[in-house]
Amino acid sequence: MKKILISLLLALPLSVMAHDEWHDVNVETVEKTVNFDTAKDLVKTKGLKTLGTLNKEKLRNSEVTITGYTDKRGSQDYNDKLGLRRANAVFYVLDVPAKVVSKGESEAIQSDTKDMWTDRKAVVKVKTTEVTYLPVYLIGEDHTVAGPLNHLYYGTEGKWTNRGLTR
Repeated sequence: MKKILISLLLALPLSVMAHDEWHDVNVETVEKTVNFDTAKDLVKTKGLKTLGTLNKEKLRNSEVTITGYTDKRGSQDYNDKLGLRRANAVFYVLDVPAKVVSKGESEAIQSDTKDMWTDRKAVVKVKTTEVTYLPVYLIGEDHTVAGPLNHLYYGTEGKWTNRGLTR
């Protein structure tokens, strides 16, 4: 009996084939906005608190884009550079790999000076993609069992079993 069991265990890697074409993909996108004073690139306390809500470990394993924006005042060249300085200021606070870009005034929407504060910002966009593979193990000619290999065992009735379920 021991010899048969050992033989089966030795043969298992040869007769079990894993397929990873079954998978579950979860994409999550989070955006945080940090506002700035006119013509400034200093991240204020409120901005630091906003950035502090982001999970640093998750950021390191995500696609991070930081985009700097300005209001319509000033030349296009000045605003492009200011937008980049704002994005870089946020980048240095976060201290994680990220794509840093400036939109300058190109997407400014406010024309009334009292509302222009909403255009003076840097936006952090975090895109996290998690892929969970659900392997399928093919055992023999017509038995398919899904699940981790350590949950498979050869049952007393001479059938492969997965957590008590026989296929």
